[in-house]
Order: sequence, then structure tokens, then C-alpha cells
Amino acid sequence: CKLFDPKKFVNHPVLSAMIRVQDENILGHMINLNVNEVRHPWGCCTISLYFCSNPYFCNHVIVKEYLITLTGYRVSRATPIQWSQHCEREASSHRHQDSGPNFFNWYSDHSVAGSGRIAK
Repeated sequence: CKLFDPKKFVNHPVLSAMIRVQDENILGHMINLNVNEVRHPWGCCTISLYFCSNPYFCNHVIVKEYLITLTGYRVSRATPIQWSQHCEREASSHRHQDSGPNFFNWYSDHSVAGSGRIAK
């Protein structure tokens, strides 16, 4: 499968601070990114990440959806990531050791500061 270049995320001015080495390895299996914004009849933005088969998780597509309100972007839902058993243990350990932001914590945790800014 043709892979998406994770450097596009790593070099992005807003995302670069949250991309860790392990995130970059996972994003190396991404094949496409689609952002769709609908303003009428209601405001909604979806960020869809497409992946080929990989050793990290089973999903081929993960989607994070934002509602667009007068005050900005507000997360409404995200596809649960089906981590492989090895990666789930590693991710859980990593979350407890490192409270700093990373890409997949932003994806899964709707309370990450600046989440609306990232969507925008």
C-alpha cells in the first residue's frame, strides 16, 4: 500500500509539538488523510485517517468529529482505536509515565487543551 508521509505531520507548526517517535512510527502506516467540513445545515468537521494493515492496531480508518459552534470547534466523537494487545500495554504504560501531549492521546482524549485549535 502507498504510505502517507508522516513528515507532513511532524513538520506542521501546530502538530509538531505533539508528534512523538512512537506516533511517527504508527503514522508511517497511514495511507490517506481526509478532512471534511460541512457548514450547512449544521456545522461539522470530520478528520479521517486511513491506515494499511499494521502491527499497532486493527482499525483501517479512524475518525475524529468536531461540531462547529459559535465558540469554535468542539469534539463530538472519535472512533475507538482497537490497539493490538502488545501496543495497548505499551500505550497504557506510556500514558502513566508521560503526561505530555502526543498525537494519539489527542485523538482519544477529548479534553486535551488546544484540541479545537488543532482541528481548525
